[in-house]
Amino acid sequence: MVWKFSIPAFRYCLNTMDGYLEKTRALCDKNNIVFVLDEIQTGLGRTGKLFAYQYENMKPDMLVLGKALGGGVIPVSMVVGSKEVTLDWDKFSLAFDGDPEVDVYHNEMALPRAFVVHQATVAADHEDAWTQIQEPGFDPATTVVLEGGNAVDLQQAVQASVEVVRYEPNVVEIEVDSEAEGYLFLSDPYYPGWRAEVDGEPATILRANYAFRAVAVPAGSHRVTMAFRPGTWYAGLGISVFTAAVLLILGVWVVLRRGRRET
Repeated sequence: MVWKFSIPAFRYCLNTMDGYLEKTRALCDKNNIVFVLDEIQTGLGRTGKLFAYQYENMKPDMLVLGKALGGGVIPVSMVVGSKEVTLDWDKFSLAFDGDPEVDVYHNEMALPRAFVVHQATVAADHEDAWTQIQEPGFDPATTVVLEGGNAVDLQQAVQASVEVVRYEPNVVEIEVDSEAEGYLFLSDPYYPGWRAEVDGEPATILRANYAFRAVAVPAGSHRVTMAFRPGTWYAGLGISVFTAAVLLILGVWVVLRRGRRET
């Protein structure tokens, strides 16, 4: 299987040299190799055509769209495949076959954006976290690898429900109902400056599964809020408040001074 990527640059994408895709397509056909194109950042009109590969006279066997379809906001992705490609039918189901050349498949094993897990291990460091999530037996649907926090190991089946009630660029609110303590896993990137609350009380956002976020939640029903409030935001707020106070004092001083002159 061969993957091809367009190289993302600042505000635009750098496509490969002319003829590269056609030659790669020929090599794949010659050696009976599946040719997969990754157009997560270039698909759906971002390069002037519907798909970047259309600049050359070829077609891939499979096309991965990912964030090109959901804009990085809506948790939706899509795999488009040629009708000649055979997939792992335990993982994919046919979603659309009305096109004469390609089919659209649904990934049955895709995880939701947010869910609760009741098994957690604590990595020694960032590299150890990477090693653990690469282990053959690691299942991200049931286990989270944390860089901090406490380990959890509930072997019995535990029910939990999650509902994202608010999702904005700088604020996420999630309703959690769990029969036992665990970790709310959010498949958004971990980044300094995000702060969390559980039922209005400060909570710690942990780096989870090497690149994502997790917050510890006790048993029961809770609301978890994550807001982007970096230190620079508080510094800016403090400067703004100080400036407003100074201007107010100066304004009052000017008014009082003018009043004294008039009297």
